[in-house]
Amino acid sequence: MQISEDVMSAITGMMFSDGHIAQRSITGNARFMFVQSGKPAKREYFNFVLTLLITFCSTNYTHYIKEWYDNKQDKMYSSIALTTMQLNYLVLLFYVLFDINRLLK
Repeated sequence: MQISEDVMSAITGMMFSDGHIAQRSITGNARFMFVQSGKPAKREYFNFVLTLLITFCSTNYTHYIKEWYDNKQDKMYSSIALTTMQLNYLVLLFYVLFDINRLLK
């Protein structure tokens, strides 16, 4: 499965906001995860991101919605998330960003 330059640019941009790359093992491929607040006002953007990345998700993929109650604030919160399949080219992006972050410290 190939990834277009536009999609890779979008993933890179989302890494500066609500996205991150996770590599489960040192020998495995990485996957892209996008998580944001479950507020209704943010659903349109989430659906846009999902449309952009759906081809990199498993067949019959459904996003994940998490809800929790904060007793201290007496308020309900929610988040909405998507996770791609493990993709080999994300490993390269993972290491490039990791090295940049390490060099900045």
